[in-house]
Amino acid sequence: ILARPLMESVFGVEFGDAAVLFQITLWMLLFYGIVLVLATFLIASRNQRIDLRVNVNSTVLSLILHFVLIRVWSGLGAAIALLLSIAVFFLQQDYSVRRILFPVPYFHLAWKILLAAILMGAGLILLSPVPLGFRILSGILIYGAGLVLLGGVSFREIRSFRNLGINRR
Repeated sequence: ILARPLMESVFGVEFGDAAVLFQITLWMLLFYGIVLVLATFLIASRNQRIDLRVNVNSTVLSLILHFVLIRVWSGLGAAIALLLSIAVFFLQQDYSVRRILFPVPYFHLAWKILLAAILMGAGLILLSPVPLGFRILSGILIYGAGLVLLGGVSFREIRSFRNLGINRR
């Protein structure tokens, strides 16, 4: 929702069309965060070889996809290759964890996060005439409030997270 105004604000109006690439590559973060957790499961359960095999397979696939899709669609091809690569990486990690350890109930874990994101998106659409900085701050507040109200994050977890910075000093 904010990709184009953000790109234009940070890089200039001439980069507004790059917002599509930004939107595609942002989806990579969803898969990447989950892949890191799944990799931790594999490594903690002494299945490093399986994690390594998944990483090698994913790297080879990523190189092939980037080589082919960049030639065909330039920057758009790079963004699509990145998203496809990380999605396949996720599927491989998920399959390995499910086969060796246990199934991960993604929807059960993520529905509150998804609903908070939908609420944030609706709020950002309603705030479209407002200046970008205010929209970004509002989006953060709406998402955070949604997570807390839906029980996706508890106050105890927020305090624990906040205390991480305090204990480092």
